[in-house]
Amino acid sequence: MLKKAITYLSLLFFLNVTAQQKPIDSLLQLSKDTKSDSSKISFYQQISKLHAVKSFDSAYYYGKLSLKLASQINDDNLTIEAYKSISYAFDYQYQIDSTLFWYNKALLLAQKTNNKAQLSKLYNHIGIAYYYKGVYDESIKSLYKALDFSEQINDSTYIAKSCNNIGYILDKQGNHNEALPYLKRALAIKEKIDSKKSLISSLFNISSISFRNKDFNEGNNYLLKALSISKKIKDTTFIAISYSYLAIANAKNNRLAQSTHYLQKSLQLKDKIKDKYHYGQLLYDLGAVYANTNSFNESERLFKESIDINKSVRPGLVVKSYKELSDLYQSKQQYNNALHYYKKYTFLKDSLYNLQKDKAIKNIEAKYENGKKEQEINQLKANVIQQELNRKFWFWVSVLSLLLAVTFVFFFYSYRKKSFQLAKKNDLIRKTLKEKEVLFKEVHHRVKNNLQVISSILSLQIRYLKEPTAIDALKDSQRRIDSISLIHQKLYKKDSITGIEMKDYIDDLVYNIIESLRIDDKDIQYISKIEDITIEVDSATPIGLILNELIINSLKHNRDKDSLKLEISLHKQNNILYLQIKDNGKGIPKDFDYQKSDSYGMRMIASLSKKLKATTEFINDNGLLVRLTITKFKEVR
Repeated sequence: MLKKAITYLSLLFFLNVTAQQKPIDSLLQLSKDTKSDSSKISFYQQISKLHAVKSFDSAYYYGKLSLKLASQINDDNLTIEAYKSISYAFDYQYQIDSTLFWYNKALLLAQKTNNKAQLSKLYNHIGIAYYYKGVYDESIKSLYKALDFSEQINDSTYIAKSCNNIGYILDKQGNHNEALPYLKRALAIKEKIDSKKSLISSLFNISSISFRNKDFNEGNNYLLKALSISKKIKDTTFIAISYSYLAIANAKNNRLAQSTHYLQKSLQLKDKIKDKYHYGQLLYDLGAVYANTNSFNESERLFKESIDINKSVRPGLVVKSYKELSDLYQSKQQYNNALHYYKKYTFLKDSLYNLQKDKAIKNIEAKYENGKKEQEINQLKANVIQQELNRKFWFWVSVLSLLLAVTFVFFFYSYRKKSFQLAKKNDLIRKTLKEKEVLFKEVHHRVKNNLQVISSILSLQIRYLKEPTAIDALKDSQRRIDSISLIHQKLYKKDSITGIEMKDYIDDLVYNIIESLRIDDKDIQYISKIEDITIEVDSATPIGLILNELIINSLKHNRDKDSLKLEISLHKQNNILYLQIKDNGKGIPKDFDYQKSDSYGMRMIASLSKKLKATTEFINDNGLLVRLTITKFKEVR
């Protein structure tokens, strides 16, 4: 649970709205007193930004008022600022599409006037908006452009902001080593220009990578520094978040006394946070800390509060909260409640997946329609040109030339009609193939979900059993189901719908089994020597089941080994697949014959080996070495 919470150990971005010193009433009076249109526009924009936090209608009204005046005096820079003021109003309402619409209007004007300072800021804002929308690729593209323009005009503040945001996105995408130089560059610039609030966000982001690299002391020091700065500037939101992150980090490292201390500090401040986005995250993180310390009631209350807040701003956290509540009730043997929240979890997760799928389909359809319209326009232009040429041609040529021209036109239009029909059929085929691919992914997604439900039912049944043999048998069945479920999960998340990337699959399978057996991964040295081979599902499934049995046997029978080494290699040569699993454990008896074994797992290995037309060898080699030579498999190229 804390492993999930710790991934959020980063401040999501800071809004680039300049805090105004004068109250709204004073600014209104100044706007009435001034005779300068430029000053009046500036006052309206400041009023709009101050209203954005609490009153959308007022913020939108004064933003539009400033836009109207800026357009009348034909001031491009003030017009850009007016567009930005309207964007801020929508931004605070988490209406991301509207926010992007107004930012893009400002961007077009900035591009037209080549205003590099505005381009730097706007690409930064757009990148953040795309991040909140979940479109990471567009977000990172915009932020790279923001950094480029910031460097062109040598704007240290926005170089730091762009680097910080790029580093954060790369970290979220799993590119941790690539993210760190950007984050450290941002940190160095912010320390130099003494930008306190943005400095805190960089400290949060770098600390998350430190914890992910298992450097607790470094990560803890970054958080303590962030807390110190937050206190100096008296920012309640940052102070509360710093405390919650310290609580999570210390709980993760079994420092429960320190974790409890920071937790209480954060709880004292949580109700003072006005920003729903960070407030919802804080509630979820605090619930995770309490769950780790077995404080059932507090954890339950905080997760439920998190759901209420995040419904309108962060549906992804609602999904996670449902799953945490289901696990929480299951640990307390409240199975009805556990099942209730597990159903909510699966329903909302599927709904979000379907929503993303529908958006993808609509984007494909929109691109298809735009391309079709562009073809029609080009064809119309071609027709006009051709008609003009024909008109001049008929005017100057003889009857014989006229006859030849008519013949030419006849064949030309016949050819064009056939070409158009062929292109239309090709477009239909491409569209149909795309729809089938989406349907296949949906099937794999449903199969994975059904297998997970079966696994969960087995898990619940295990809790009612007392006989160790029966429990072990059900757990073995559960792991076999999970190994098959993992295949279908890989299929619907990847571009290929028929092939499994074996390196990615086998590595995930090993770590899943280690986690299910509750073995500390520090006690196991896993060595992966697996080629990048993609294999069809019919071949990958029996290979996965064989690996599942062999890995579990190795880990179970060598639990007393101080440092177990597990090595798996897979490579292809001359259309033969060589699979090898080796450990440094106890080995096997000299007279062992897996084909004559009474073990269900060994009988399964023998049966699946026949399906793969594979020879299987069990060898004592400073531990156990199992070697499979597979001749029947299908590779996806």
